[in-house]
Amino acid sequence: MLMSDWAFPEEVLTTGRQSEPLYLVSSLLKNSTNASLEAEFADMNIGMTCVLDFSKFFLPDGVFARLLSLCAQYSGDFGEIARAPQLAGNQAIVHFGLSVFALEQTQDKIWIRMERDSEKPAATLKMLVSMFRGARDAVFRDLPWELLLQSPRDASILVAYDNAARAYTSPGVQSVKSVGTRIARVADFAPFFQDGSLKEDERDTGEVDKFDLPLASNLKYHVFLSHKQLEAGDACNLMAEKLVNRGLDVWVDQRTRGNLSTEEMQAGILASKCYLLFLSKTVFSSNAVCMELDTALRAEKPILLVHESDPNRVGFTEFSTYLDTVPETARHIFDHRESMPFQRRLYLTDSFYNELIRRIAASPSEDDR
Repeated sequence: MLMSDWAFPEEVLTTGRQSEPLYLVSSLLKNSTNASLEAEFADMNIGMTCVLDFSKFFLPDGVFARLLSLCAQYSGDFGEIARAPQLAGNQAIVHFGLSVFALEQTQDKIWIRMERDSEKPAATLKMLVSMFRGARDAVFRDLPWELLLQSPRDASILVAYDNAARAYTSPGVQSVKSVGTRIARVADFAPFFQDGSLKEDERDTGEVDKFDLPLASNLKYHVFLSHKQLEAGDACNLMAEKLVNRGLDVWVDQRTRGNLSTEEMQAGILASKCYLLFLSKTVFSSNAVCMELDTALRAEKPILLVHESDPNRVGFTEFSTYLDTVPETARHIFDHRESMPFQRRLYLTDSFYNELIRRIAASPSEDDR
């Protein structure tokens, strides 16, 4: 049974129990009804709409429920403007801050309908597609599906997202075929691309908040990323890109280019506020990584740990492997530090990078020690 955090107070609880943790069991909503939800659903001023279409195969039980759970949990992360979602049966109205949308399952389709006045609707749709992928992978990783866009000009027209994206990025193309016999104007779909590709689930394509983290005069970088290239090169390159986008200066190990000496890597560590070790299956078999870790420990640099969390990645292993293989001189790095699971999916990255940057900011510099 799938449970997710429910961050909203419930009036049925007595005052003394309001602080108790609450959970949503979305699978129990399947046969429920809510007249007020149905009325508000019908009264929405619908704007941008897209469809997750599974009609070429089928939509397994559990995918929609998992999507509801992810949405409900995420909707609680907006502080004072957070508002509890309305959930019943195959319908939901959810608030991501000032962005409001409706979800509905009809046979083998999941409809996502944005309230017309919502803030950043394209960014919200991208987030929802990312959440759907997380829900799908938990139930049926290779489940075939298609993303359809509803024409903002004519609600009877649906266009495959891939066709719309190809036409939108092709100079001079003005029309695109729908999934039926209709022809649609490419320009009508421009709002869907305001935050880049709706299917981009890892890299930043829209605006992100930048952090102002001053560095001591003797430092050049906020963090040095240490990793084994074959197992974590893609992850650390992605992490570096996202940290730079958020205003940080990052030293990335470029050993694969063969143009950095041991002395240069050691200098990079000494010029960094923090040393981040990316844990992967055989990371401690790398002489270079062990040298970097030893350098950071001798320099008394704050150590941050991040580990591969995706079982389908080559670098994934059980955490006990790190404890069994870490050099004896570095075993203490696991004593009082919590390793962060690396997150790639869009809907998980905000909390991951916010926490990582918080840890970097909170790490003492040499002047503080």
